[in-house]
Amino acid sequence: MLATLVPLLLLAAAAPSVDERREIETTVVGIFRSYAGPPGQKTFYDVNNQREVPVGSSLRELSLAGVALCLTNLASLYRARHDDEAAGAHLREALVICERDGLQNTRGYALANLAEVTMKAGDLDASTGHATRAVELGETMGNRVLTGWMKIHLARLAVRHHDLDTAHATLRAGTEIAVALGIPALKTAAVMCFAELLHAREEPAAARAVLAFAIEHPMTNGPDRDELGAQLEQWGEQPRAHWPALGLDELMHRIVVEADLAHAPLRALFQD
Repeated sequence: MLATLVPLLLLAAAAPSVDERREIETTVVGIFRSYAGPPGQKTFYDVNNQREVPVGSSLRELSLAGVALCLTNLASLYRARHDDEAAGAHLREALVICERDGLQNTRGYALANLAEVTMKAGDLDASTGHATRAVELGETMGNRVLTGWMKIHLARLAVRHHDLDTAHATLRAGTEIAVALGIPALKTAAVMCFAELLHAREEPAAARAVLAFAIEHPMTNGPDRDELGAQLEQWGEQPRAHWPALGLDELMHRIVVEADLAHAPLRALFQD
């Protein structure tokens, strides 16, 4: 099976368009499913060796893991096309497989992406549930990337619930991990959350300045830059605050150390 599927997965990764990648990934999911069989099935037919194989075999376990992984990859492709409804359907299916068969790494990825998809759809309760479970899983597994990612996400949810004290504290926890790991995407998420906090505190000029800083910073990747740009456009063209003499490292440091002060000293810099 692997001799057939590995080239297909490599082909999907190298495909020049999202549509071609999605078509290849869908094919791979179908192949994996043919090996895995339906839940409750006691044996399945190994077409390569032309024999029945017990359900508990390593081949079936690999097939289930492959189905879940390909479903999450398909979800990412749909998200890239802004089709969150299709992405959510694939992620929920992947999550069912992961929880049934103990595939914890892929489960964390599915939960985190479901948290983002449901927040974008306005289902804040569902998003909170997915993110909370993802943080618990990340802490249990020692997956600090997942933990940091979802703590920042929970801070963004707290902003949307107008629970700003919780937002400041949770953002600090996520930003500490982002700084420790040095992952640009986590740092971008932390800066975006801080901008949302400023906007929720009715400091829109400062919020726009922070978003503009993140958009222009080389750490920010293309999809994140597009998301930040869309948010800036949504907030309107009103004047933004003058950017203080503040680099990324100092900004991140102050997001961490000033959380107990609701970031008041940092916020004051944008009022000068």
